[in-house]
Amino acid sequence: MSWQTKAYTDTTHVSAWSSQVTQRFIEDRIKKKDKPATVSMRLAFVCALGNWLMKERPEWFEEYGHPTKGAKPPVQDALAPKCLDTRQLNRLVDSAKAEIATVEAEDTKKAAIKRPYRDYAILMLLIYTGIRRQEVCDLTLEQFQGAQLINVKSKGNLYRNVRLNSTVRLAIQDYLEKERYRDAQAFPASVTVFLASKSRKRRKYHGHLSPRAINRIIESQAKSANAHLPHERQFKVTPHMLRHSHAYAVLKKTKSLAYVQKRLGHQSQAYLARYTQMPVEEETQMLEELFE
Repeated sequence: MSWQTKAYTDTTHVSAWSSQVTQRFIEDRIKKKDKPATVSMRLAFVCALGNWLMKERPEWFEEYGHPTKGAKPPVQDALAPKCLDTRQLNRLVDSAKAEIATVEAEDTKKAAIKRPYRDYAILMLLIYTGIRRQEVCDLTLEQFQGAQLINVKSKGNLYRNVRLNSTVRLAIQDYLEKERYRDAQAFPASVTVFLASKSRKRRKYHGHLSPRAINRIIESQAKSANAHLPHERQFKVTPHMLRHSHAYAVLKKTKSLAYVQKRLGHQSQAYLARYTQMPVEEETQMLEELFE
């Protein structure tokens, strides 16, 4: 018997799919230590399939009824804020600046493929604007207008302008003047602000950075920032944590959820909860000093 025939022979017909089967699926994913949010997302896909089948083939479910009826996702814990404090942000920035000085002092083949001005500019963008990785990758030279980024595409095909402070403006200008031209020779057709190193030409014909490349840049900067810290003080950094940090800092300054929503490019304020919760250390201090 071929493997194709065996596969069909051993497969139970979809009509045996019941709400109890769906619930067992949920319990199995929880046992395998999937995060509640992940289980909820998978259940949403399963429910969408169930609804479609009920519409297209209702006769399959005459015995057991709707296959996902009553299935409940796991209870999720309150969203924990994932922000960096000022000390951690400063250490991250200082490490990125130190990398620029180190590479400028080197005269080696390894230094020639590093792009410290680019990486520093990307870090400043993430910290001071809170834009997404993909938005960084897609930025074009035309969009950079000095004081702001124009027509930044958000999720849901929304567009917004993003104001820049002097730190970000100077960081981008330094990159454009001191580094970008080296890679533009390898990728002359590219109009994006940030380019891959020309050493990656064979793998990056268009020269655009990818979201994964942004991850690697931030991981490298975090590794440098943690290099001389004791283990208990070391901290994790991701691009989205910098977005959280920016959102929380802006909310503290402006007290305006509407502005944070506009700044981050969200269609709904419902998404802002994950960005605006108070960090544990700050909440503890606030409660201690509440009536002082």
